[in-house]
Amino acid sequence: MTLQFTEREVKAEMARLSKEYDIVRLVDPEECHAFSVGADHSCKYGEGCYSVWRSTNRCRNCTSLRAFKTGMELHKTEIKDGDLYFITSRPIELLLADGTTFSCVMELIRIERGRA
Repeated sequence: MTLQFTEREVKAEMARLSKEYDIVRLVDPEECHAFSVGADHSCKYGEGCYSVWRSTNRCRNCTSLRAFKTGMELHKTEIKDGDLYFITSRPIELLLADGTTFSCVMELIRIERGRA
């Protein structure tokens, strides 16, 4: 089941989860970019989502894209430069102020440096 959040609710949920994870972010997996919802309710795209593990291209087996397409929360572990990245990709729907719905993924990433 895909969770639904208003813009205010998703910001509160991300703040809550930031206490448990090293990185909590919204990702548009089709565009392969992290984004945030601005004060003017626009989506502001940032860096490529793969840049977290210092890569230059989309992951071969993108968990967030698969979670987005199936509507199911998925998990995986990435190893990069001696670090372990534990990724949870949670599909969500943002209920935007203009009444539209935007489907995306909330990524929850826990990093263990030097553990790989």
